Amino acid sequence: MRALAALAVAVNHVFGEVAHLDPSLGWLDLPAYFDFGRYGVLLFFIISGYVIPFSITGQGPRAVGVFAVHRLFRLFPAYWVSLGAAWLVLGGSAGLYAVNATMLQRFLGTPDVLGVYWTLAVELVFYGLVAGLFLVGWLRRGPLIMITAGLAVAVAGAGLIRAYGGIPIPFAWPSFLSLMLMGSVMRRMDERGVTPGWREALGLGLFVLAQLTAIFAVYGDAANGRSAWGEAAAWTGAIATFALFHYGWRLTAPGLAYLGKISYSIYLFHTLANPLMQRMLAGEKIGAVQAMGVAALEFAASIAVAAAVYHVVEAPAIKWGRRLGTRLSQSRG
Repeated sequence: MRALAALAVAVNHVFGEVAHLDPSLGWLDLPAYFDFGRYGVLLFFIISGYVIPFSITGQGPRAVGVFAVHRLFRLFPAYWVSLGAAWLVLGGSAGLYAVNATMLQRFLGTPDVLGVYWTLAVELVFYGLVAGLFLVGWLRRGPLIMITAGLAVAVAGAGLIRAYGGIPIPFAWPSFLSLMLMGSVMRRMDERGVTPGWREALGLGLFVLAQLTAIFAVYGDAANGRSAWGEAAAWTGAIATFALFHYGWRLTAPGLAYLGKISYSIYLFHTLANPLMQRMLAGEKIGAVQAMGVAALEFAASIAVAAAVYHVVEAPAIKWGRRLGTRLSQSRG
């Protein structure tokens, strides 16, 4: 499913950009029909919620420290390489890249060097939330379902107040966090051997209803009607995809499994392929066949770079993080 998520985001950007190379290629603008980018990001969020919180093992603050070390070595090395690649391709001020190197630019009022970086800020907030839930003992036991439901209801309320009360209450990030917690609820159900039945289906339906309430309240006016339907389709599509492939049809294709393994680097690097391709084309008009060729080259280049970064940077960094985490967990004092 990580592979599907990464490829969906890449489809959104690659075809959206290729379609703008020539006015006659509007039919290639796949994001105009379905927001593959939002769908892929939301699917990533559910997977993160399902997998990441339950990588915390042990007890107390030291377990959280080990978790932080693992996540740091998982996220930052490939991210820093992508920043270096972006500087070579796009250029920009040293200060902008320095702030982005912290991965905290969203909280410091600095733009993202690459648009895809915004999701990493959501991930960091989720890690903090997970660490807090772990420390108070609510991650594997406790009212996780109630917290998730309460957050979803709060999202719906925020959307309604924002739309009809004129108060700009944040709702997007809480909605993302509630989606990630929903993945955690599913994981806890699996660990307890709960077979989904009508109660679970009803709960999931109410969760989706709360999210859709906020979406249509905020985006459902005449000017943004299509964006509301697109956002709703992305949300329901991501949740349905996770439920289908987790509880029903299991994906076992080796090729997809490998793409899932390198999906983080695919996500980080794919947006750099289009600027390079545009330089090569130097503003030339191209036809449909050439456009498809450009898209294929961008996908191939993105996957090749991602594979190289995974094997040279990501995989070694993950091993180093695990070794350091093991030392930290075994240390005394």
